[in-house]
Amino acid sequence: MMNSDRMKIQTRLEHKQAELQEHIHVLRGEQEQAEQPHSEEGTPQAFEQLAVDLFTAQKQHSVLANEILLLTEVRFALKRLAEGTYGLCARCGQPIPEKRLEALPWATLCIKDQQQLEQQVHSYAL
Repeated sequence: MMNSDRMKIQTRLEHKQAELQEHIHVLRGEQEQAEQPHSEEGTPQAFEQLAVDLFTAQKQHSVLANEILLLTEVRFALKRLAEGTYGLCARCGQPIPEKRLEALPWATLCIKDQQQLEQQVHSYAL
């Protein structure tokens, strides 16, 4: 990999890392706010609001978990970049196609191994 390509990838990954860190910070702040007690406790409106709040909190928790997972993947890509293993499939060791890395610079698997992993996950989910 050429040094200029490496720098472009590193910059892109670092920007994504900063974006994710900021979004995670905002989501955690929203979670803390949502956990504050309501003043109308015991009223029918309070029960309705509680249901809405629980649904919203569950949705935010799911988004937060996904963002944390993606941040972990981005950090791992930066580590692989520093170690010189970036762009190689973590399973088979073959190069990951450039188009895949352009779309997902944090990709760790080639398309074939990613598809196999998704099939395994899908079969466990059934």
